[in-house]
Amino acid sequence: MSRTFRLFISSPFSDLEAERNALHREVFPGLQRLCESKGARFQAIDLRWGVSDEAGLDQRTMPLCLDEIARCQKADRPNFLILLGDRYGWRPLPATIPATEFDRIVERVDGTGRDRLTSWYLRDDNAVPPEYYLRPREPDGPFGTSDDPTLKAKRSDAWNREAAAMRADLLQAVGDLDLSSSAATDSEARAKYVASATEQEIQQGAFRVPDARDHVFCYLRRIDGLPADASARAYRDLEWPDGEGEPRPDADAARQQARLKALLSDCLPGNIISSAVPWETGGPVLDLDRFCTEVGERLEAAITERLALDEDTDGVSLEAEAHRRFADHLIKFFTGRRDLLDGIERHLEGRARRPLVVRGVSGSGKSSLLAAAALQAAAVPGRAVAMRFIGADSASTNGSGLIGGLCRQIGAEYGVSDPVPDDLQELTDLFPARLALATADKPLIVFIDALDQLTAGDAARRLAWLPAEVPEHAAIVVSTLPGDTFDAASSRTPEILDVDPMPAVEAEGLLDLWLGGSGRDLRDDQRTEVLRSFSAAGGLPLYLKLAFE
Repeated sequence: MSRTFRLFISSPFSDLEAERNALHREVFPGLQRLCESKGARFQAIDLRWGVSDEAGLDQRTMPLCLDEIARCQKADRPNFLILLGDRYGWRPLPATIPATEFDRIVERVDGTGRDRLTSWYLRDDNAVPPEYYLRPREPDGPFGTSDDPTLKAKRSDAWNREAAAMRADLLQAVGDLDLSSSAATDSEARAKYVASATEQEIQQGAFRVPDARDHVFCYLRRIDGLPADASARAYRDLEWPDGEGEPRPDADAARQQARLKALLSDCLPGNIISSAVPWETGGPVLDLDRFCTEVGERLEAAITERLALDEDTDGVSLEAEAHRRFADHLIKFFTGRRDLLDGIERHLEGRARRPLVVRGVSGSGKSSLLAAAALQAAAVPGRAVAMRFIGADSASTNGSGLIGGLCRQIGAEYGVSDPVPDDLQELTDLFPARLALATADKPLIVFIDALDQLTAGDAARRLAWLPAEVPEHAAIVVSTLPGDTFDAASSRTPEILDVDPMPAVEAEGLLDLWLGGSGRDLRDDQRTEVLRSFSAAGGLPLYLKLAFE
């Protein structure tokens, strides 16, 4: 599994559109080529183009953006790029408000304001703790959207006015409230009411990351001579007094933007690129070539440094560690299945000379079971364990990549560095010899999940490489769906372990793990219905997972 760089671009939309377009046109393709030349991947995540009308209507824009930042932070570094001009940008309504906090707020809002808030914010008792969420807008309603541009603009303006009124009520109500709790400080809790969307992204992508200065980069632009009227509305925050008259600069937004830029300068010393550009009739005079060069060089240097780590690290170790991390991910919420795990361990302790085939239908939890068994086996001192999850990366989906990688890892475990061929037939001859390296002092166990995921048409699906008799001190455990790969495995006269439906009591425990990890809960009647439907669907963990999602 190669490195993946997912770079989130955070900025207000309109005022830095030219810079973002230039990055996509001039910088990101080069970074993609650089990564591909090293067997890695690069993805630029720019949600200013990627948030659909549906997400906006569902009030999911900010949760979607913050979730995407979290995904980028799980990839390699650098993973966050900030572009800021003179505009503080859109300040969204909170998507959710803790119930105790919301109840205190509505006590401070009278009449129409209270009715508006309690109409738009609905209580969610499935959240832990309970919260109020901003309900979706009806697509065809007065605050919805339309294919007619004129009607769409009218509805958008209506929603902006409605949202502005709610935001004003919320800001007034939380003015002197202490919002601190066990989960957040007062300033953290207050941010959802006062901070722009871009600042909320920056909070998560930079300020709450302990080593941000090592991998977060920021471009700060100032426009000299920026007009104070509507001609510059794309580049600065404006406000309309009482909704009428000539617009004027939003002084509060300007203060917030100055504060944000100062915080970034303190947080990211050495990672700030600053630029001042003049305003001429119609807009700023931008030097996009210089911008692309400065930002591109910073990103390229950071990515090159990370890729160099691969060159200094044994590729065999990287592949083995990647599949082990995949196993760790699979068992994050694993529970139960004790009888199946014990069955696999008995096979290993019995030193059976035949492979063990774990058979189960799609969604029965085979992959999680094999991951748990493999990690359990690896925890026993003295064992050498090699694990592969076919489909987790491109190399494992073809026979030569799968068997070649295993042969290299097993050789490294036992101090054999002979070259490994690429030809499947040669690998079929080599694999048993590598298994035979196992010793009584260092037994070898190979786990291979999802034989059915081998590429269609690959000769490896016939499983000629899977020995009918495993060398002494070695063991092989594989899993597959019923079908051609199971039939091929059956011809090797293996031992077979069937993955039966998950018992209801284990399903309830698994559901509790997922709910606990997500801060959600179910009422008794909801829980009963989910578990009843799970049993009716054949006791498949995949069904339970989909119901949970």
